Amino acid sequence: MSLILASQSPRRRALLDSIGVSYSVETGPELDEDAVLADESIGSFEKRMLELARRKGRPVSEANPDCLVLSADTMVLLNEHRLGKPANHADAMRMLLLLNGRTHHVATGLALQRKSDRLLLSAIVRTEVSFRKLSQVQLEQYLERAQPWDKAGAYAIQDLGSLLVERINGDYPNIVGLPLVRTAELLAQAGIVVL
Repeated sequence: MSLILASQSPRRRALLDSIGVSYSVETGPELDEDAVLADESIGSFEKRMLELARRKGRPVSEANPDCLVLSADTMVLLNEHRLGKPANHADAMRMLLLLNGRTHHVATGLALQRKSDRLLLSAIVRTEVSFRKLSQVQLEQYLERAQPWDKAGAYAIQDLGSLLVERINGDYPNIVGLPLVRTAELLAQAGIVVL
C-alpha cells in the first residue's frame, strides 16, 4: 500500500524515517492557512485545525486516489492564540518574550485520507511545553545563533531551542512536527502496521 506524505518538512520526513515507514513526498498548492483558521463557520478552533490538515492533503489525494495521503499542520499556541513564523527579528523576540517562563501548547492536526474509498482519519495531538525564564540578553543570543525565522513560535526544540525548554508533558515528536504514536495508530487503522 502506497503512502504519500503531503509535506516538504524535513523534520516530518526524518520522523517518518525513524520508524521505518516507506513513503513518497508530494505537496499540493499553497493554502491560506490564516483564512482557514479564521473561518468560524468550520466550527471550533480544533475543527479548523483538522480542516487545515485535511485541505493540505486533499489535492494530493485527488491526484493519487488509490494512495494513502498523510498531511499535518503543527502550531504553537499560547492561551489558544497561534504564534506563527516570525516576520522579522523584532517579531521573533516578541514571541520569545511571550513564551519566556510560561507554559504553552504545541498542537498538530493530522489527516490520513484515501480518495478511492473515501477514507478519512484525523486527530489532534497536544503537547505542553514549559519555557525556562531567561534574560533578554540570553534570548538575543539565542536568536543570533539559532536564527529561527522559519519556525513557529521562533524556536525548534530539536536544535538550540531545547535550551529554552524546562520541561514537556506529552509527545516529544509532536513538538518537532509529527506525533509518531498517533500517526502509527492512524496508519494501522488504514492497513499499514508499523509496530
